[in-house]
Amino acid sequence: MTRTIIVCIALIAPAACGGGSPASPTPTTVDVAGAWTGTWTFSAAGAAITDTATLTVNQNGASAAGPWSAGSGPGGQVTFTATPTFSGTISVSQILLSGQVCSASTSVTGTASTTRVAFTLGTLPTAGLCQWATNQQFVFTR
Repeated sequence: MTRTIIVCIALIAPAACGGGSPASPTPTTVDVAGAWTGTWTFSAAGAAITDTATLTVNQNGASAAGPWSAGSGPGGQVTFTATPTFSGTISVSQILLSGQVCSASTSVTGTASTTRVAFTLGTLPTAGLCQWATNQQFVFTR
């Protein structure tokens, strides 16, 4: 009988004392600080377009942010969590031939490693002359 009680205590005590399932692991932070070069691809008027792009990331722990610019002129700011898979936000600003400035923001989802950052943009809101491309993706390497 004593042996049965000891076995019961050994089986019940961990669960009763908070020994249940372990907490979810904290995502690993990836070092993405610094200068990146790459491509910005998107669809406009039914055509697939690729432009060169640069990104400079400042990082504080898992928080990463920095300006980006494309070879054809547009640019903005991207903010994301520096983890292997991430979400964040991006702003885009572009000057039209008419001189009007179009600016918008949307969400991003992507992946990051110490040598590659890639993300896809959500839909940018259109207004008036400010019509945005679709299927926008950035891929940066260093």
